[in-house]
Amino acid sequence: SNAWAGGDARLVSCGDVLDRGDEDWECLEYLHGLRADARLARGDVHLVLGNHEVLNVLGDVRFVSRAACFAAAAACEPDRVKTSRDLEWAIKARERAFAPGGGRGAAMLADLCGDA
Repeated sequence: SNAWAGGDARLVSCGDVLDRGDEDWECLEYLHGLRADARLARGDVHLVLGNHEVLNVLGDVRFVSRAACFAAAAACEPDRVKTSRDLEWAIKARERAFAPGGGRGAAMLADLCGDA
């Protein structure tokens, strides 16, 4: 099971969840969902921003895999992904996902990290 089993414990991830393979978006979503479960049990999940999270927020996607770009794009722009498998679009969608103040990826980071 992927459910929170830590009770009132705190889990701290020390950054660099992003840019570590094809499923980095899924890892971020997992941590974000796990935080909601943890809080129900009076626990919590925190993410310390690593340099790769910061790079993504700054729009630097040079370390992001092709599959990871498409995963973020599919999650954030599902209607478009059905009609386009264009890498340039997927890269721009990933950049939009982590853009400060509006992207879903940036919102998950802000929730996991506080307003860092």
